[in-house]
Amino acid sequence: GFDAKMTPEAGPYAGQDRYEARKNLVADLARLGLILKEEDYIVPLGHCQRCDTVVEPLISKQWFVKMMPLATPAIGAVKYDLLKIVPGRFNKVYLDWLENIHDWCISRQLWWGHRIPVWYCDNCGQMTVSREDISACPHCDSTAIHQDEDVLDTWFSSWLWPFSTLGWPEVTADLLHYYPTSVMETGYDIIFFWVARMVMAGIHFLGAVPFHTIYLHGLVRDARGEKMSKSKNNVVDPLEVMDKYGTDALRFTLATSSTPGNDMKLVEDRIVGNRNFANKIWNASRFVLMSTADIPGGVPSVYQVQPSTLADRWILSRLARLANNVTLLIEDFQLGEAGRQVNEFFWSAYCDWYVEIAKVQMQGDDEARRATAGILRAVLDQSLRLLHPFMPFVTEEVWQYLYRSSEPDQGQWPASALIIAPWPIANLQAIDEEAERQFSLVQEIITRIRDARNQVNVEPGRRVPVIMAAGDQTSMLETQAPLIEFLARTEKPQLHEQLAQKPAQSMSQLADSVEIYLPLAGMLDIGKELERLDKEIAQARQEITRLQSKLSNEAFVTKAKPEVVEKEREKLAAQEDRVTKLITRRAELAG
Repeated sequence: GFDAKMTPEAGPYAGQDRYEARKNLVADLARLGLILKEEDYIVPLGHCQRCDTVVEPLISKQWFVKMMPLATPAIGAVKYDLLKIVPGRFNKVYLDWLENIHDWCISRQLWWGHRIPVWYCDNCGQMTVSREDISACPHCDSTAIHQDEDVLDTWFSSWLWPFSTLGWPEVTADLLHYYPTSVMETGYDIIFFWVARMVMAGIHFLGAVPFHTIYLHGLVRDARGEKMSKSKNNVVDPLEVMDKYGTDALRFTLATSSTPGNDMKLVEDRIVGNRNFANKIWNASRFVLMSTADIPGGVPSVYQVQPSTLADRWILSRLARLANNVTLLIEDFQLGEAGRQVNEFFWSAYCDWYVEIAKVQMQGDDEARRATAGILRAVLDQSLRLLHPFMPFVTEEVWQYLYRSSEPDQGQWPASALIIAPWPIANLQAIDEEAERQFSLVQEIITRIRDARNQVNVEPGRRVPVIMAAGDQTSMLETQAPLIEFLARTEKPQLHEQLAQKPAQSMSQLADSVEIYLPLAGMLDIGKELERLDKEIAQARQEITRLQSKLSNEAFVTKAKPEVVEKEREKLAAQEDRVTKLITRRAELAG
């Protein structure tokens, strides 16, 4: 019984505590000679998660809902494409649940919840089910009645959510306007407990599926991939993360760190990186606003701007591709990839390249300055709109600053706030494959020169000579020479279609078909560099001798832990590789 004591059906054990009855039963079996042997074994034993009491099976009367008549139309909704589940592999999970559904026990023995709407008469014993509370028994008029003490399963009220929130069962304006809804976003772990039940209820009570798409996200796990729980003490408090790194950083991390239906690890370094991205947005936007503050023209649309340079054509082409790709990705619910593409475009293409190039273009005449300022603002405006769903706070703030500083007349704004501004429509006519190909070559040349500078530790402020054999790209690169000078910190590039011979004592690089030569005499003091290399080679050889001696010691190799010995061998290999590279480098310098 409910008091954990045996009921009258237990015969001689009636009234005994469950543990006492078990001992007495075994004793009686032994007395009758019915026990062959006794042995200990382990069985799974359920315990209450709140008080740790052993849970015992108990037969009791409960309220059930017959589910197969409700499940059948919900199965058809998926099979006949009235309902789309993202990702599609969860169709099988959904259908497996519904095709093998059991009747639903909707009564719960809890203190809080919606009461079962059933009343019992203490006089005639009749049961009454009513939508309204009753004060007397409809069968005998007795007032000696009491309501069922059980409450409804929490999912029983939850499955009504799509329409009960709109005023149902009344036919309200909201219900007529908003039902059915469009997209339901939730976790895959409650696809049956909630999602499938909402579909069944919507079809049953209103004759239509409650939404046309179900988007399932994964679980957010800790940095080690374990499920968060209080018992493990590994729960990450989002409020603490937001206080430390900002809401946008956490939001962007959650939106871009996984794909539909897959779990994600919440790694702090990733949140830090996205906090830095938010700072990048702020700082780059601040530079754009400050550097264009004295230039009129407002914020033009991408259809109004007139590109005049290769870099202009390139950034507008990249933006058009981005807007098109991001729109398609979001429509396909690939939210993570959409966010990652906007991040890569804004940080790399816009900030690291075009904003830096704009510093050169803004040194031109008034027409060049106006054209560059217009493109800076237009691309910033479109980038903020694409980023807004992922990072709403910093983008809204920057967008307001952008329009206030460049367009005082709010009547000319596309909207009063970014959150209600129109979504970018890709200007497909701006896609310029030739510009992207040519500028990609310019980027590669600049990157190669930067790498070479770093390799020989050239001072950041020092300009280095550069000679290029560019073939049929020579005329194009001549127009881009100022950018190469500024971004790679070079002297004016010496451009040739072909070179009869390679310049002596120079570093060579190859960018596509363009040969790049950097005369070493213009990059460093060769004599001092040779002395430095000799010292490094001597130090490396000394370390090699020490490691070889250590590893040839039999006592060390046999007594030390295998991982320690392996680490020393790795150090030796690294030093030997270092000496080889240093000697090669010295030979190149010595000519």
